[in-house]
Amino acid sequence: MKNTIQNTLQVWHIPLTAQESMLGPLLSILTESEKKIAAQFKFEKHRRRYIVAHANLRIILADQLKIPLNELDIATQEKGKPYITDNPLFFNLSHSEDLAVLAVSWQGNVGIDVEYIKKDISTLEIAQRFFHPLEYDQLKNAVPEQQTEFFYRCWTGKEAFLKTTGLGVANYLQSFALDIQEPNITRLIYTSDELKEFEKWHVYIDKPSNDYLSTIVSTIEPLEHNPPLIYPQNLITGWEAHS
Repeated sequence: MKNTIQNTLQVWHIPLTAQESMLGPLLSILTESEKKIAAQFKFEKHRRRYIVAHANLRIILADQLKIPLNELDIATQEKGKPYITDNPLFFNLSHSEDLAVLAVSWQGNVGIDVEYIKKDISTLEIAQRFFHPLEYDQLKNAVPEQQTEFFYRCWTGKEAFLKTTGLGVANYLQSFALDIQEPNITRLIYTSDELKEFEKWHVYIDKPSNDYLSTIVSTIEPLEHNPPLIYPQNLITGWEAHS
């Protein structure tokens, strides 16, 4: 499979609404530490979402690497970003409500974030507190019917960017700014001096459905001015992939 996906980003959309009969087999795929995490969730829906997301993550990555599931070794960097030991496959997982998204690349670093779109959110108030002033101005000047989508483009873009760099969200939200007016491929319009090495990274918008918006950040360049995104058929659980 590797030879067919050079210079592209695989994006997997994983519904987290598995039938009860699926949970046992999916749970058996998890490591002991992951099973302990699953057992700690207070609400069953959160436990189910965790199991489905992380089991699918393991199945997809093992399939990419052509190795047995029990040989897949996922470690974490100091600030929590996961990686596969001794392997060049890049990946990142995110979930919101009943959807997980997974980005996979053989060619370059990648981060992804997805959010369920809430229509009643106080976009300007949150943006003024957490976004860079350049982003806040774009949002404030947008027509009202665009403000919600612009907000989520910015929020998911910032999360994905910081997940890609491995820097974490806490101290860097206002250290860079995104152009949130572009619908498919966007870009960084400002980076602080400490983030200059990342200023040429690429930002791609993905809409799994009308209820969700996700953003992928990667070192991989666009393909003839189009996002380099492909949506593999989901052979893991029988769910239909995005097309």
